[in-house]
Formats: sequence, structure tokens, C-alpha cells
Amino acid sequence: MSSRVKRALTQWSLTILLSLLLTAAAAELLLRTAFQAEFFLDPKFEPFWIEHNRSLEKGDTQGRGRDTIYDPQLGWRMKPLYEAEGVLHDEYGFRTVPEESAQTTRSFLFVGDSFTYGLGVSHTETFAARIGRKYNVRAINAGVNAYGADQSLLMLEKEGPGLSPSYVVLGYFVDDFFRNAMAIRDRPKPSFQAGENRADYELAGVPVEQRSTFLRKHDERSHGGLQIANLAGWAKKRILRNLGYESSVDYPEHARLNHYILKRYKQTADKLGSNLIVLVFGYCKRDVPDYEYAESQIMAACGDLGLNCINTANAMRTHKNYDEMYGNNCHFSPEGHEYVTELVSARIR
Repeated sequence: MSSRVKRALTQWSLTILLSLLLTAAAAELLLRTAFQAEFFLDPKFEPFWIEHNRSLEKGDTQGRGRDTIYDPQLGWRMKPLYEAEGVLHDEYGFRTVPEESAQTTRSFLFVGDSFTYGLGVSHTETFAARIGRKYNVRAINAGVNAYGADQSLLMLEKEGPGLSPSYVVLGYFVDDFFRNAMAIRDRPKPSFQAGENRADYELAGVPVEQRSTFLRKHDERSHGGLQIANLAGWAKKRILRNLGYESSVDYPEHARLNHYILKRYKQTADKLGSNLIVLVFGYCKRDVPDYEYAESQIMAACGDLGLNCINTANAMRTHKNYDEMYGNNCHFSPEGHEYVTELVSARIR
């Protein structure tokens, strides 16, 4: 091959490479301009929430967080003595019903996320309040919006000894299965990280950092992802879904962590002398493979640990009025809370 041909091929190759780089740079700039950073990311995983919190840190709070406060052990909790239409918190931030008191000293402690808290319904309509009235017990609703099952566990371990509940009722939403592994969600949070032998876990991220500190440290460790790479992952997932290969991915670490957390719930309830009931809550939309996997793993761990678990997700799917169980916010409607109350009542002695 002559030197002239070699030079031509080299120039042609460099031109093609430069064109590809410029095209990629232009595409990256366009994507960053046209879409928010978390647009192509999956909200079941931490990268989405890092980008989401970065946008919140810039001032786009959208009114979030008015009913919560920072907590160095839990990340956040509901704001004490907060009041809004249909919402009332006591001095601990627990959701309560005004002028409603039990005639006995028996109490039930409810922990979980926004499904347990009762986001979107009034304080009298939550399943915690309904159960309290039905059994004439003090219903302590310690549900906190956006919690994982890990944070609810820490809430139980922190507040349970002073409350001595007869029953501990955990509301375990299938998305919590993924939240457990995150170090940040609505804000930075504590999380259980696997030890060196991967058989046990250690609590990390306590005391919990403020959002700005967490994001700064994250940026120092990572240069962040490219939006064009996020687009590629987003497109790949949807192409596979359309071809019928939807989510055959296994999440073994999530499953191990889920088992550890449920085991620790059992140990904590035993120490408190409380009966433990685990309620598994499903997503408002049916047939989401990731959530189906989470549901199956939660129930499998319940069986392995001998826990008193109620698969409300499965029960609702077989109910003729499934769609009425959820409100417009994808949380339980008053009808959903009433149905959960019926399911729990069958397990209370």
C-alpha cells in the first residue's frame, strides 16, 4: 500500500472519528438541554434519586418536605405537631386522629411508608385508624412518606421500646424492596451495607448527611453519567420489553438484604414481646415484572422466617373491584384501606 493511500485512509478514519465525537457531543448537549437529568433513569434505583435530589438542591422543591423534618438517625420523619386538611401529627410526628382515644392501654404500632401513613386519605380513613377503632386500641401510625423497610425498621427499634405495642404491623410496599439498598431517596438516608463475608450487614450513613454534603461527596467520587448512555440503557430496556424479554434480571443482593431486614424485624418484635404482622402492598399498575419479583422474594422470606405475612397485593389482584382500591395518586383509596383492615382483622387474636 502506497504512502499516499495510507495518508488518505488515516485522514478518512480521523474524519469519521471526529464526526462521531462531534455528533455524540451534540447529542449529549441536546439531551441535557431537552430532558431533566433523571428522565431516562429508573426511579427504583439510586442514580435516579441522586439526579432528582440535585435538581431539588437547585431550588426546585415543588413544595416538598413541608410535612417532614430532618432526622440524623432516620434521614427524615414526619413533622411533629403538623396540621393540614385531614392530616394531624402528634408531638412525635405520628399520624393521629383528633379526639379519638382507646379505652384500654393496649396499643398497635404501625410502621411503613406512605401506604401505611395513608397518603391521600384523611386521618380517619387509614387502615391504622380503622383497626384502632375496631379493636378499641391505641393505633400509633408511625408510617413515613418515602421510607424503605430499612428506615421503618430503624423507626421501630428507636420508638418501639417506649411504646410496648401488642402488635407491630409493617406495611411493606414492593418498591421498598429496592429502596432498602439506596443511600439516598427523597433525601440521604441510612442503609444496611453487606459486610466483607456478605453474610451480615452493617448500618451505614449514620448520622445522615444533609443533601448538599451528600451530593458534594458523591460528585467528588464520581464524575456522573452521560445522558446519552442513560438514553441507551432506557432504549435497550424498552426494546427488550417489546420483544418479550421483560425483566428476567435477578436481584440477589436485594433479596439477601430483604431477608436480613425481615429477620431483624422478627428479632425486634420478639424483644418487645409484640406480635408481628407483615402486609405486602402492591403497585397500582399490574404486571410489573420487577415488582412481581420483589413480591415473590418478600413472601419467600416470610415463609422461611415463619412470619405472619399477608399478601394484600395478591388478594387485591383477585378482587373484582381492584381499580377502586387505589386513588389517583397510586396509593390506597378509602376502599383500599378498608379492604386492608378486613385482611388484617383475620390475623388478630
